[in-house]
Amino acid sequence: MKSRFRVISDVGESGEVSIPAMESDRPRVPAHLSDQWSSIGSTVGILLIMGIGALFIDLSVSWGLNQQHLLQPIHRTLEMAEPFGDFAGVILVTIGIGILKPTARRHLPLLLLGVATAGLTADVFKMLVGRVRPTNLDWSVVRTVGDTFTGWLPFIHGGWKHQSFPSAHTATAWGLAMLLVRMFPRGKWFFPVVAFCVGFQRVETGSHFLSDAIFGTAIGIGVSCVWLKTPLFGDFLPVTAIERDEFDGGNPNGEHRNPSDKSSVGGESSAG
Repeated sequence: MKSRFRVISDVGESGEVSIPAMESDRPRVPAHLSDQWSSIGSTVGILLIMGIGALFIDLSVSWGLNQQHLLQPIHRTLEMAEPFGDFAGVILVTIGIGILKPTARRHLPLLLLGVATAGLTADVFKMLVGRVRPTNLDWSVVRTVGDTFTGWLPFIHGGWKHQSFPSAHTATAWGLAMLLVRMFPRGKWFFPVVAFCVGFQRVETGSHFLSDAIFGTAIGIGVSCVWLKTPLFGDFLPVTAIERDEFDGGNPNGEHRNPSDKSSVGGESSAG
């Protein structure tokens, strides 16, 4: 039977053999990966708590935004962000990346699948939990936030008007934002800001309550991060990003060559 341990011995200057040490060959989870999972879990957990807390102010926020139109001056600005959370918009973004950054094309199918997974996860909850959208809410009969929920399986009765929880647009936008940040780190602030505007737009237009957008954010971030960390897609963007500072002034084909390894092409060394 093959031993799982190996003996490590060392002969000192005096000629004495040191006490044998045993080192396990079993692979260990790198500390930084463990920290990343912990960070993802903490972020999603905080968002879920925020979503629960937002339930207590959902009616007040929706009344102010949808009935009093408090943010009407920035309505059109928010509207411009909405396509970022629509799958048709996601496809346009993907096509644009493929045209402008040919080296990214091999990663685009995974990008689309990851974003679709985030949006469809939110859609599953929409099919299970019924909630009236603010724009369809009869404010004359609503007294508590519980009155906005209409029971289970809203796709059977009520249709779109009863599918407010959670926001699939927001989940899609955050899923896309997180994956784009992985591909293009220099957009680490821009993409999340656009995703935030998508969620804000859904609340401002009365399509969703504030809590719906927050829960959608949690789904988008959680699903996209899990998507990138799973073993099946662990090699997604192996050089961490397609866009690096080294690309500036690089070769005309857009390929990154590591100065320390002449045999490396596209940022991947011959050593793997």
